[in-house]
Amino acid sequence: MADPEGAVLPPPDGVEPNLDNPPNGNALINGLTSLFLAISLIFLLIRAYARTSYMKNRPALGDYVILPAIGTYIAGCVFVFRVAATSGFFVHGWDFRLKNLAWFYYNLFLGTQMYLATMIFLKTAILLEWARIFGPGSRKAFRWTCYIIAGLNSTYYIINIILECTSCTPREYYWDKTIPGGHCLDSAVLSLTSALVNLLFDLAILLLPQGVIWRLNMSRRKRVGVSVVFVIGLLYDHHFPYCPTFYADANPHDVAEAVYVRRSE
Repeated sequence: MADPEGAVLPPPDGVEPNLDNPPNGNALINGLTSLFLAISLIFLLIRAYARTSYMKNRPALGDYVILPAIGTYIAGCVFVFRVAATSGFFVHGWDFRLKNLAWFYYNLFLGTQMYLATMIFLKTAILLEWARIFGPGSRKAFRWTCYIIAGLNSTYYIINIILECTSCTPREYYWDKTIPGGHCLDSAVLSLTSALVNLLFDLAILLLPQGVIWRLNMSRRKRVGVSVVFVIGLLYDHHFPYCPTFYADANPHDVAEAVYVRRSE
């Protein structure tokens, strides 16, 4: 049986393990998480003020749908902070105690579920906003297309959460690979499928309003400007809720790299 006080992986030749005070990237991850959390909340407050106080508009359905996304996003960030406060990020397997590995993956597992839940509400809110802005009048087909994509998106992410939570038997084996007799579905296949489906939904949300924008009665230059604004806004919204989607790699350093890359986006 492996020593829980020992390293997760053997060190390379000539490398001395540092299990007591390993070098890590906690400051980087904490800084990125705090930065994007602050930016997201500031822009949400600006939007709320502009709609209710400046423009005197009543909140639309999409404004209410975004509220649960804020909660799940913040919860996901909390799990990232919990990892940084204990085992840490960017720690190589030979500097990482085996007993801390389950806690590391447990928090990232919960953070992943918060990310998936956030996507349910965030993308639905975006599509409801598209329907509100571009759907009135004779554009009934456009409005119903938004509703249908929102329903499919929500259904997909609910199924994704269920698969994530039931992919390992027992469930605890998802984050604790020391449990004897445990087994999981092929996590690489699940991750690839999730990435492809996400791409399809993102492209649909990105392209859906473009046809309406380019048929507006305005100059080509203005249509280009409006189109660019919507693309930039959508890219911001999609980076707003990131919490890491991962599979249980043997080296926690590699998982931290995925967190960093997504945060940097």
